[in-house]
Amino acid sequence: MAQIGQIIIVLANKGGVGKSTVAANLAAGLARRGFRVGLGDADIHGPNAAQFFGQQGERVKITARGIRPRRYRSPDQQSEVRIGSLGFFLPETDAPVVWRDAYKFDYIHHLVGSYDWGEL
Repeated sequence: MAQIGQIIIVLANKGGVGKSTVAANLAAGLARRGFRVGLGDADIHGPNAAQFFGQQGERVKITARGIRPRRYRSPDQQSEVRIGSLGFFLPETDAPVVWRDAYKFDYIHHLVGSYDWGEL
């Protein structure tokens, strides 16, 4: 967390309103402007950040420093977004996730604290 300068949270109390789309476009836009960006996909019931960046089916690596986020490079190689998502741990993109609230809280805690985001 010490290497993360600013955090922007996109949230709403209703599903299907475009939170993930807004978050992905915001991340890509900020990266395009030269910012170091990490996108933590906290959508447990529909983790699709990986899909937005063409990373579906990919897996993350766990190192001594933590979980290494996937890196998306823009087609022109001018910008990069680091992505952390539950989708990287699921066997299929449409696999259901049924967790109690305590597990959801733990996942979000690990999304922020267990990923090796590097300097953002």
